Parts: sequence; C-alpha cells; structure tokens
Amino acid sequence: TPGFLANRVGCYALQVAMTEAEALGLTVEEADAVMGRPMGIPKTGVFGLYDLIGLDLMLDVCRSLQAALPADDPFQAVAEGIAVTHRLASEGRTGRKAGAGFYREDAKGERYAVDLASGAYRPAERPRIEAAAGERDGLAALVAWPDKYGRFARRVLARVLSYAASLVPEVTDDPDAIDEAMRLGYNWAQGPFEMIDALGADRVLADLAREGLGAPPFLEAAAGRSFYRAAEGRLEDLRADGAYHPVVRRPGVVRLGDVMRTRAPLLDNGAARLWDVGAGVACLEFHTKANALVPESMALLGESLGAVERDFRALLVHNDAPHFSMGVDLTFVLAAAEARDWARLETMLAEFQATCAALRAAPFPVVAAPAGMTLGGGFEVVLHCDAVVAHANVTLGLVETLVGLIPGGGGAKEILSRWRDGPDVPPGIDAALETFRLVGTGRTASSPDEARPLRLLLERDQAVMSRDRLLAAARDRALAMSESYVPPPPPGFAALGAAGYEALQGVLDRLDEKGITTPHDHVVGGQLARILCGGDRPAGAPVSEDEVFAIEREAFLYVAATEATQARIRHMLEHGRPLRN
Repeated sequence: TPGFLANRVGCYALQVAMTEAEALGLTVEEADAVMGRPMGIPKTGVFGLYDLIGLDLMLDVCRSLQAALPADDPFQAVAEGIAVTHRLASEGRTGRKAGAGFYREDAKGERYAVDLASGAYRPAERPRIEAAAGERDGLAALVAWPDKYGRFARRVLARVLSYAASLVPEVTDDPDAIDEAMRLGYNWAQGPFEMIDALGADRVLADLAREGLGAPPFLEAAAGRSFYRAAEGRLEDLRADGAYHPVVRRPGVVRLGDVMRTRAPLLDNGAARLWDVGAGVACLEFHTKANALVPESMALLGESLGAVERDFRALLVHNDAPHFSMGVDLTFVLAAAEARDWARLETMLAEFQATCAALRAAPFPVVAAPAGMTLGGGFEVVLHCDAVVAHANVTLGLVETLVGLIPGGGGAKEILSRWRDGPDVPPGIDAALETFRLVGTGRTASSPDEARPLRLLLERDQAVMSRDRLLAAARDRALAMSESYVPPPPPGFAALGAAGYEALQGVLDRLDEKGITTPHDHVVGGQLARILCGGDRPAGAPVSEDEVFAIEREAFLYVAATEATQARIRHMLEHGRPLRN
C-alpha cells in the first residue's frame, strides 16, 4: 500500500502536528518539546525532524503520498502542511544540510528558530512546559494538562491514533505490525496502539467526539477493552476479526516491554524495577525521567543483587526507554549543594560507589545492554558490569566535567585501569594522561566502533544492530558467562605523586594557552587529576579501590561547593547546554 506502514503513519503525524502547532499558536520549539520525549518520540520532534530529513525531501514525500492515496484519505487534508515550509524550501533553507531550516545556528553556536507567521529567525528558547516535564507520568498526564500544550497533545494524538486504527484492515489485520513499524521506522517508544492502550480507547474516542471527528470501526471495536492483553503469561493483541490472537515475535526477538505487560516486577520502588526475563536471568530497569539516577535507583540495584544471587544465574541492566540513563539526577545534586547538605550528598555518593563495587564483586555475571544516551553515572554503572552488549545507536561517556563535576561512581578509575591494562600505552603517567584527556573534556563516543579505541568499550564487548535483539543477545552472553563465572578482584593502583600531578596540570596549561579552557575548568581538572594520581600519596604508593572512592567523594564535594559549578548545573538544567565559566 502507498507509503508503507511507517511513512503512512509517520508523515501523517508530522503534517498533523505542524498544522496544529500553527493553528494553536505554538512556536517550533514548543511543538518539538511536546511532540518529543513526553510522547515517547525522539527529541527532534516535528520541525527538528523536518530539518534532519530535509524540507525539500519531505515535501517530495508528501506530494508522492498525496498523489498515491485516495481522495478521501485523511492525509489529503494536511498534505500541504503550512506555508512557511514551502517558503523556506524555495529559499534554499532546507534544513541541516543547508545550514538553516526551521532552526539554524550562527558561528558562535547560538541557536535560532523560525517564527511560523513571518518566516524570520529569532533566538531559540527552551520552553518550560510543565506537561512535558512529567515524562514519567505518561501520555495520560500529558493530554490532561489544562493549557495549550495539553490541547496540542490531545488534538495531535486523537488524529494520529485514529488514522493508524483506520489502516486496519486495509493495510494489515494486526495492530502489532503497525506498532512495530513505528518503533523501528521512526524510533517511537510506543506504537499507536500501545499509545491507545496507555490512554484508554474510551478516552481517545471521547477526544475524537469532542473535536467533532468520527472514529474508524477498528478503534470503536476496542471500546471498553484494550488492543493488547496478557493471557496465561503470553501477550495477545486484538485483530481485525474482533478476536485476540497471540503476538508472535521473530526468532531472536525478546522485548522487555512484552515481559512488563505479562508479568509483575519482582522488585519495584518507583525509580527502578527488577524483572524475570526467563532462562534464569533477571533484568534491572531504571525507571525515572530520562532514567536519571537517584538514590532509590541505586538502592533497588543493590537490593536486586541479593535477589539474583538467591534465584537466578545472571543479571542484566537494560531498559526499553529511548535512553539507558542520562546520569545522576542533577536536580538532586544542585538542591543538596545549594542547601549545603554535604552529609546527604556524601551519603548518596558512598552508596552509589558501594553499589557499583558490589556489581563487580557479585558471584554471578552482570551484563549491561545500553542503548541511546548512556552518560555520566549511567555509564559508570555500565563500566562496573562484567560485559556489555550495546545497541549500535548508543552514546557513551563520562560528561560530568561539562557541568563542573567529576565522576563520583568510580568511572575515572575504571577508564584508567583500561588504559593501564590495555595494549600500546605504558602504565603510569601515560595511561593517566589518556584518561585525563578523555574524562576531563567530557568526550563521548556515538557508536560502539567509536567507543572501542577510547576504551569506553573493550574488544570483548558486543554490538547489536537491532534494538529488538538487544535483550536476547545480552541474555545469551550472560548465560554463557555463568557456566564458569568467577568475579574479578577489585582493581588496585599505584600513586603517581607530584610528577604525575604536574604532567596532568601541563595538559590544562597547554589548553589554556590555546584559549580552550576556562578558569573553572582548571579547578575541576585539578580535582580530576588528584583522583587519577592517587591523591597526595607519594609516587609508587599503593592505592586501593576504597581509597580511590574516598578521594572521589572529597573531590566531588569540593567542586559541588563552588558557585561556578552550581551555575553550570543551573544553566544545563535551564538551557540544555554547557556553560563556559
């Protein structure tokens, strides 16, 4: 059928969102903020995705669908989109490839956005949208928000979800096929029918009626029930014949989402959950906004280690969210720092470190299966696992210095040990220099292939192209390791002394001469250097893992107490980009 599944629904969703944004007076930033992560859609949203694909290409796709689809197809009503799109394309402002589209950046990195009415650029803003801030609360909370953002979400979702339902049975008799197309083709966290279940079919029908829109027969058939249900421990979906049928996955496909819909969690504290994923393997899932780590996240991870030792052969750390973890919750750190509650902050750090060390010491293999953003504290959890099976679309790195902090969960020592123990780099100062350059600049790798030369991943770590096969591949790896598993000993280090500290400071001095670093970079970098050199111990003195942890806590608290670090954290939370101070 025209457009295949993903483009048939996805292009309609883009066109509806664009026309509704203009009709309701939303800016491009506001529309992208709502129709992005809060809906389980990539953060490019609507206008950002147009820029990424190219306005000229998107207009061609829309014209193609317009010509191929019947005259009464709902796509025809939104096929032309909004006038400013055509104006931008005619002027050569076709998106990222042209350096300008709905968004553009100047030479200084300042971002601008198009005014939908005039077509002129103005400084882009970071919307403060309460409805969008509650990502964890789900779609129901988003569409219930009593402002223009909630109305935008309701109007867009009602039309898009109704359109998806209208394609059954024209395109397929199986709603899961459409859901899969949108997850794989557009990277939606949930497909349309999963979204309907999250909202409730009755609510979607009511929203359509409120907007004066009819509902397709297949959506009406779901009134009072759901498109998916658990039956005898298996997942079933409602088909075009009005009956439920088992959902059959392709060989090698295992989804945590399926497990979550057919079983109860073994452990759950609101920030993390433990699941039985079969074959004697458990899976720990972080479950906060952007999967930021809070004390409760690590508490449940620690509790899970005992449960797995009793009843399972191995543990996975994985989730179905767009991002594995964006790191430690900065709002928690900032609140403690502003209140000068150093005891609370140090307790959090100590518990974080102890849990990471316990991961390494567990008497069973622990395998991380990250996808998307895996940064800061989230990556420190990964670094303490025995093995990694990473999705090809993963971004890894210790980025704490960008907000004026230093890794506080043992991440720096893990990178140091990888450079020290790996080939081509002599141990000692050379390994510390490589680690310092990597961690001190907050460098990241955006794929497993980029990560291996940086030692963010090791040669033994695996990469998986299909997100749907990630959990199964990680489970197989964990089971293979469990046959003869012996936990590794805790790492030990030799202090580098004054000479090592001077060498690392030399890196900062050279960057300063080039105008790359700021005064506060030297404060933060000096504390990172202390960690990598073993604190104030003389050269060659042994430094245990516990002693490194103690130096980390001291360094973390030192920089967190500075106004410059607190200013960096505030700026990141408010603007989403680093502050150079």
